[in-house]
Amino acid sequence: MAIIAPAVAILAGAINWQIQFFVTGLVFFLSGVLYQPFFKTRQIKIAFYSIIVLTPFFLIFTLYAIINSKPHGYPTSIIQMVSYPIGLWVSGYVERRPGIFLITLFCLFLGLFSYYAIPNYTSYVMNKNSMPKAIPQDIRLVDRAGNTFSISELKGKVIVLDFWNSTCSVCFKKFPEFDILYETYRTRKDIVFYAVNLKIKELDIHEIWLQSDKIQYDFPLAFTDDENSVRLIKELEIQGVPTFIIIDRDFNIKYSGELITENNVFMHNAFGEINKVLESK
Repeated sequence: MAIIAPAVAILAGAINWQIQFFVTGLVFFLSGVLYQPFFKTRQIKIAFYSIIVLTPFFLIFTLYAIINSKPHGYPTSIIQMVSYPIGLWVSGYVERRPGIFLITLFCLFLGLFSYYAIPNYTSYVMNKNSMPKAIPQDIRLVDRAGNTFSISELKGKVIVLDFWNSTCSVCFKKFPEFDILYETYRTRKDIVFYAVNLKIKELDIHEIWLQSDKIQYDFPLAFTDDENSVRLIKELEIQGVPTFIIIDRDFNIKYSGELITENNVFMHNAFGEINKVLESK
């Protein structure tokens, strides 16, 4: 278990941070729980066992998160150090009736914390970047019908933009969420939605148009040329795609970050962010 625990905890990160937090807490908790029944007849000191269990994950994951300032990894680092000593304490009861209750209670807590707290914490730390004050109003886009329009023509409306490019697989996976968002507000006259393609220089505009024909959703599409694509990336400080941006009626950017629609995530949830802008004067 001492070798398996850190390996499983690190590999769980390939799924997502939420799963990694839960798996890390569980495997290190079990590492503590199993100490008493496995080693009670052997001369293995608890300090030596603890070093073997905790050190690999600390050196590989925790130090990396601290040195490289990866705040989304901090809760996982903390849960390792918390769940293991709790497991050691529970190991003293594992052969008695309270043991099953304590194990069940901890697993329930860990599951609920992973489901609610971790995604909200992650949303907060990953989407608190500084935002430019306003979007340039002279930016020109092309709609799906081939008509060119300027951002300034949308004055007085809340503007919701989902930036994507033709090589981004994650962007296409987020389209269903953006479509649900669009369908929720499509009857309102004071808000507009566009999934904006940031053109990649290597791709011909005709290739992009052909690809867009395969997008079977109802939300409006908009396209950029090389000049406007570079300008948007620079002036809106777009670090990568997909990027979700909400702009108020005076062209001030009120949110820039990840598109989040999950019911268990309250921090920077797209519905909440849009409603705040719609209700503001």
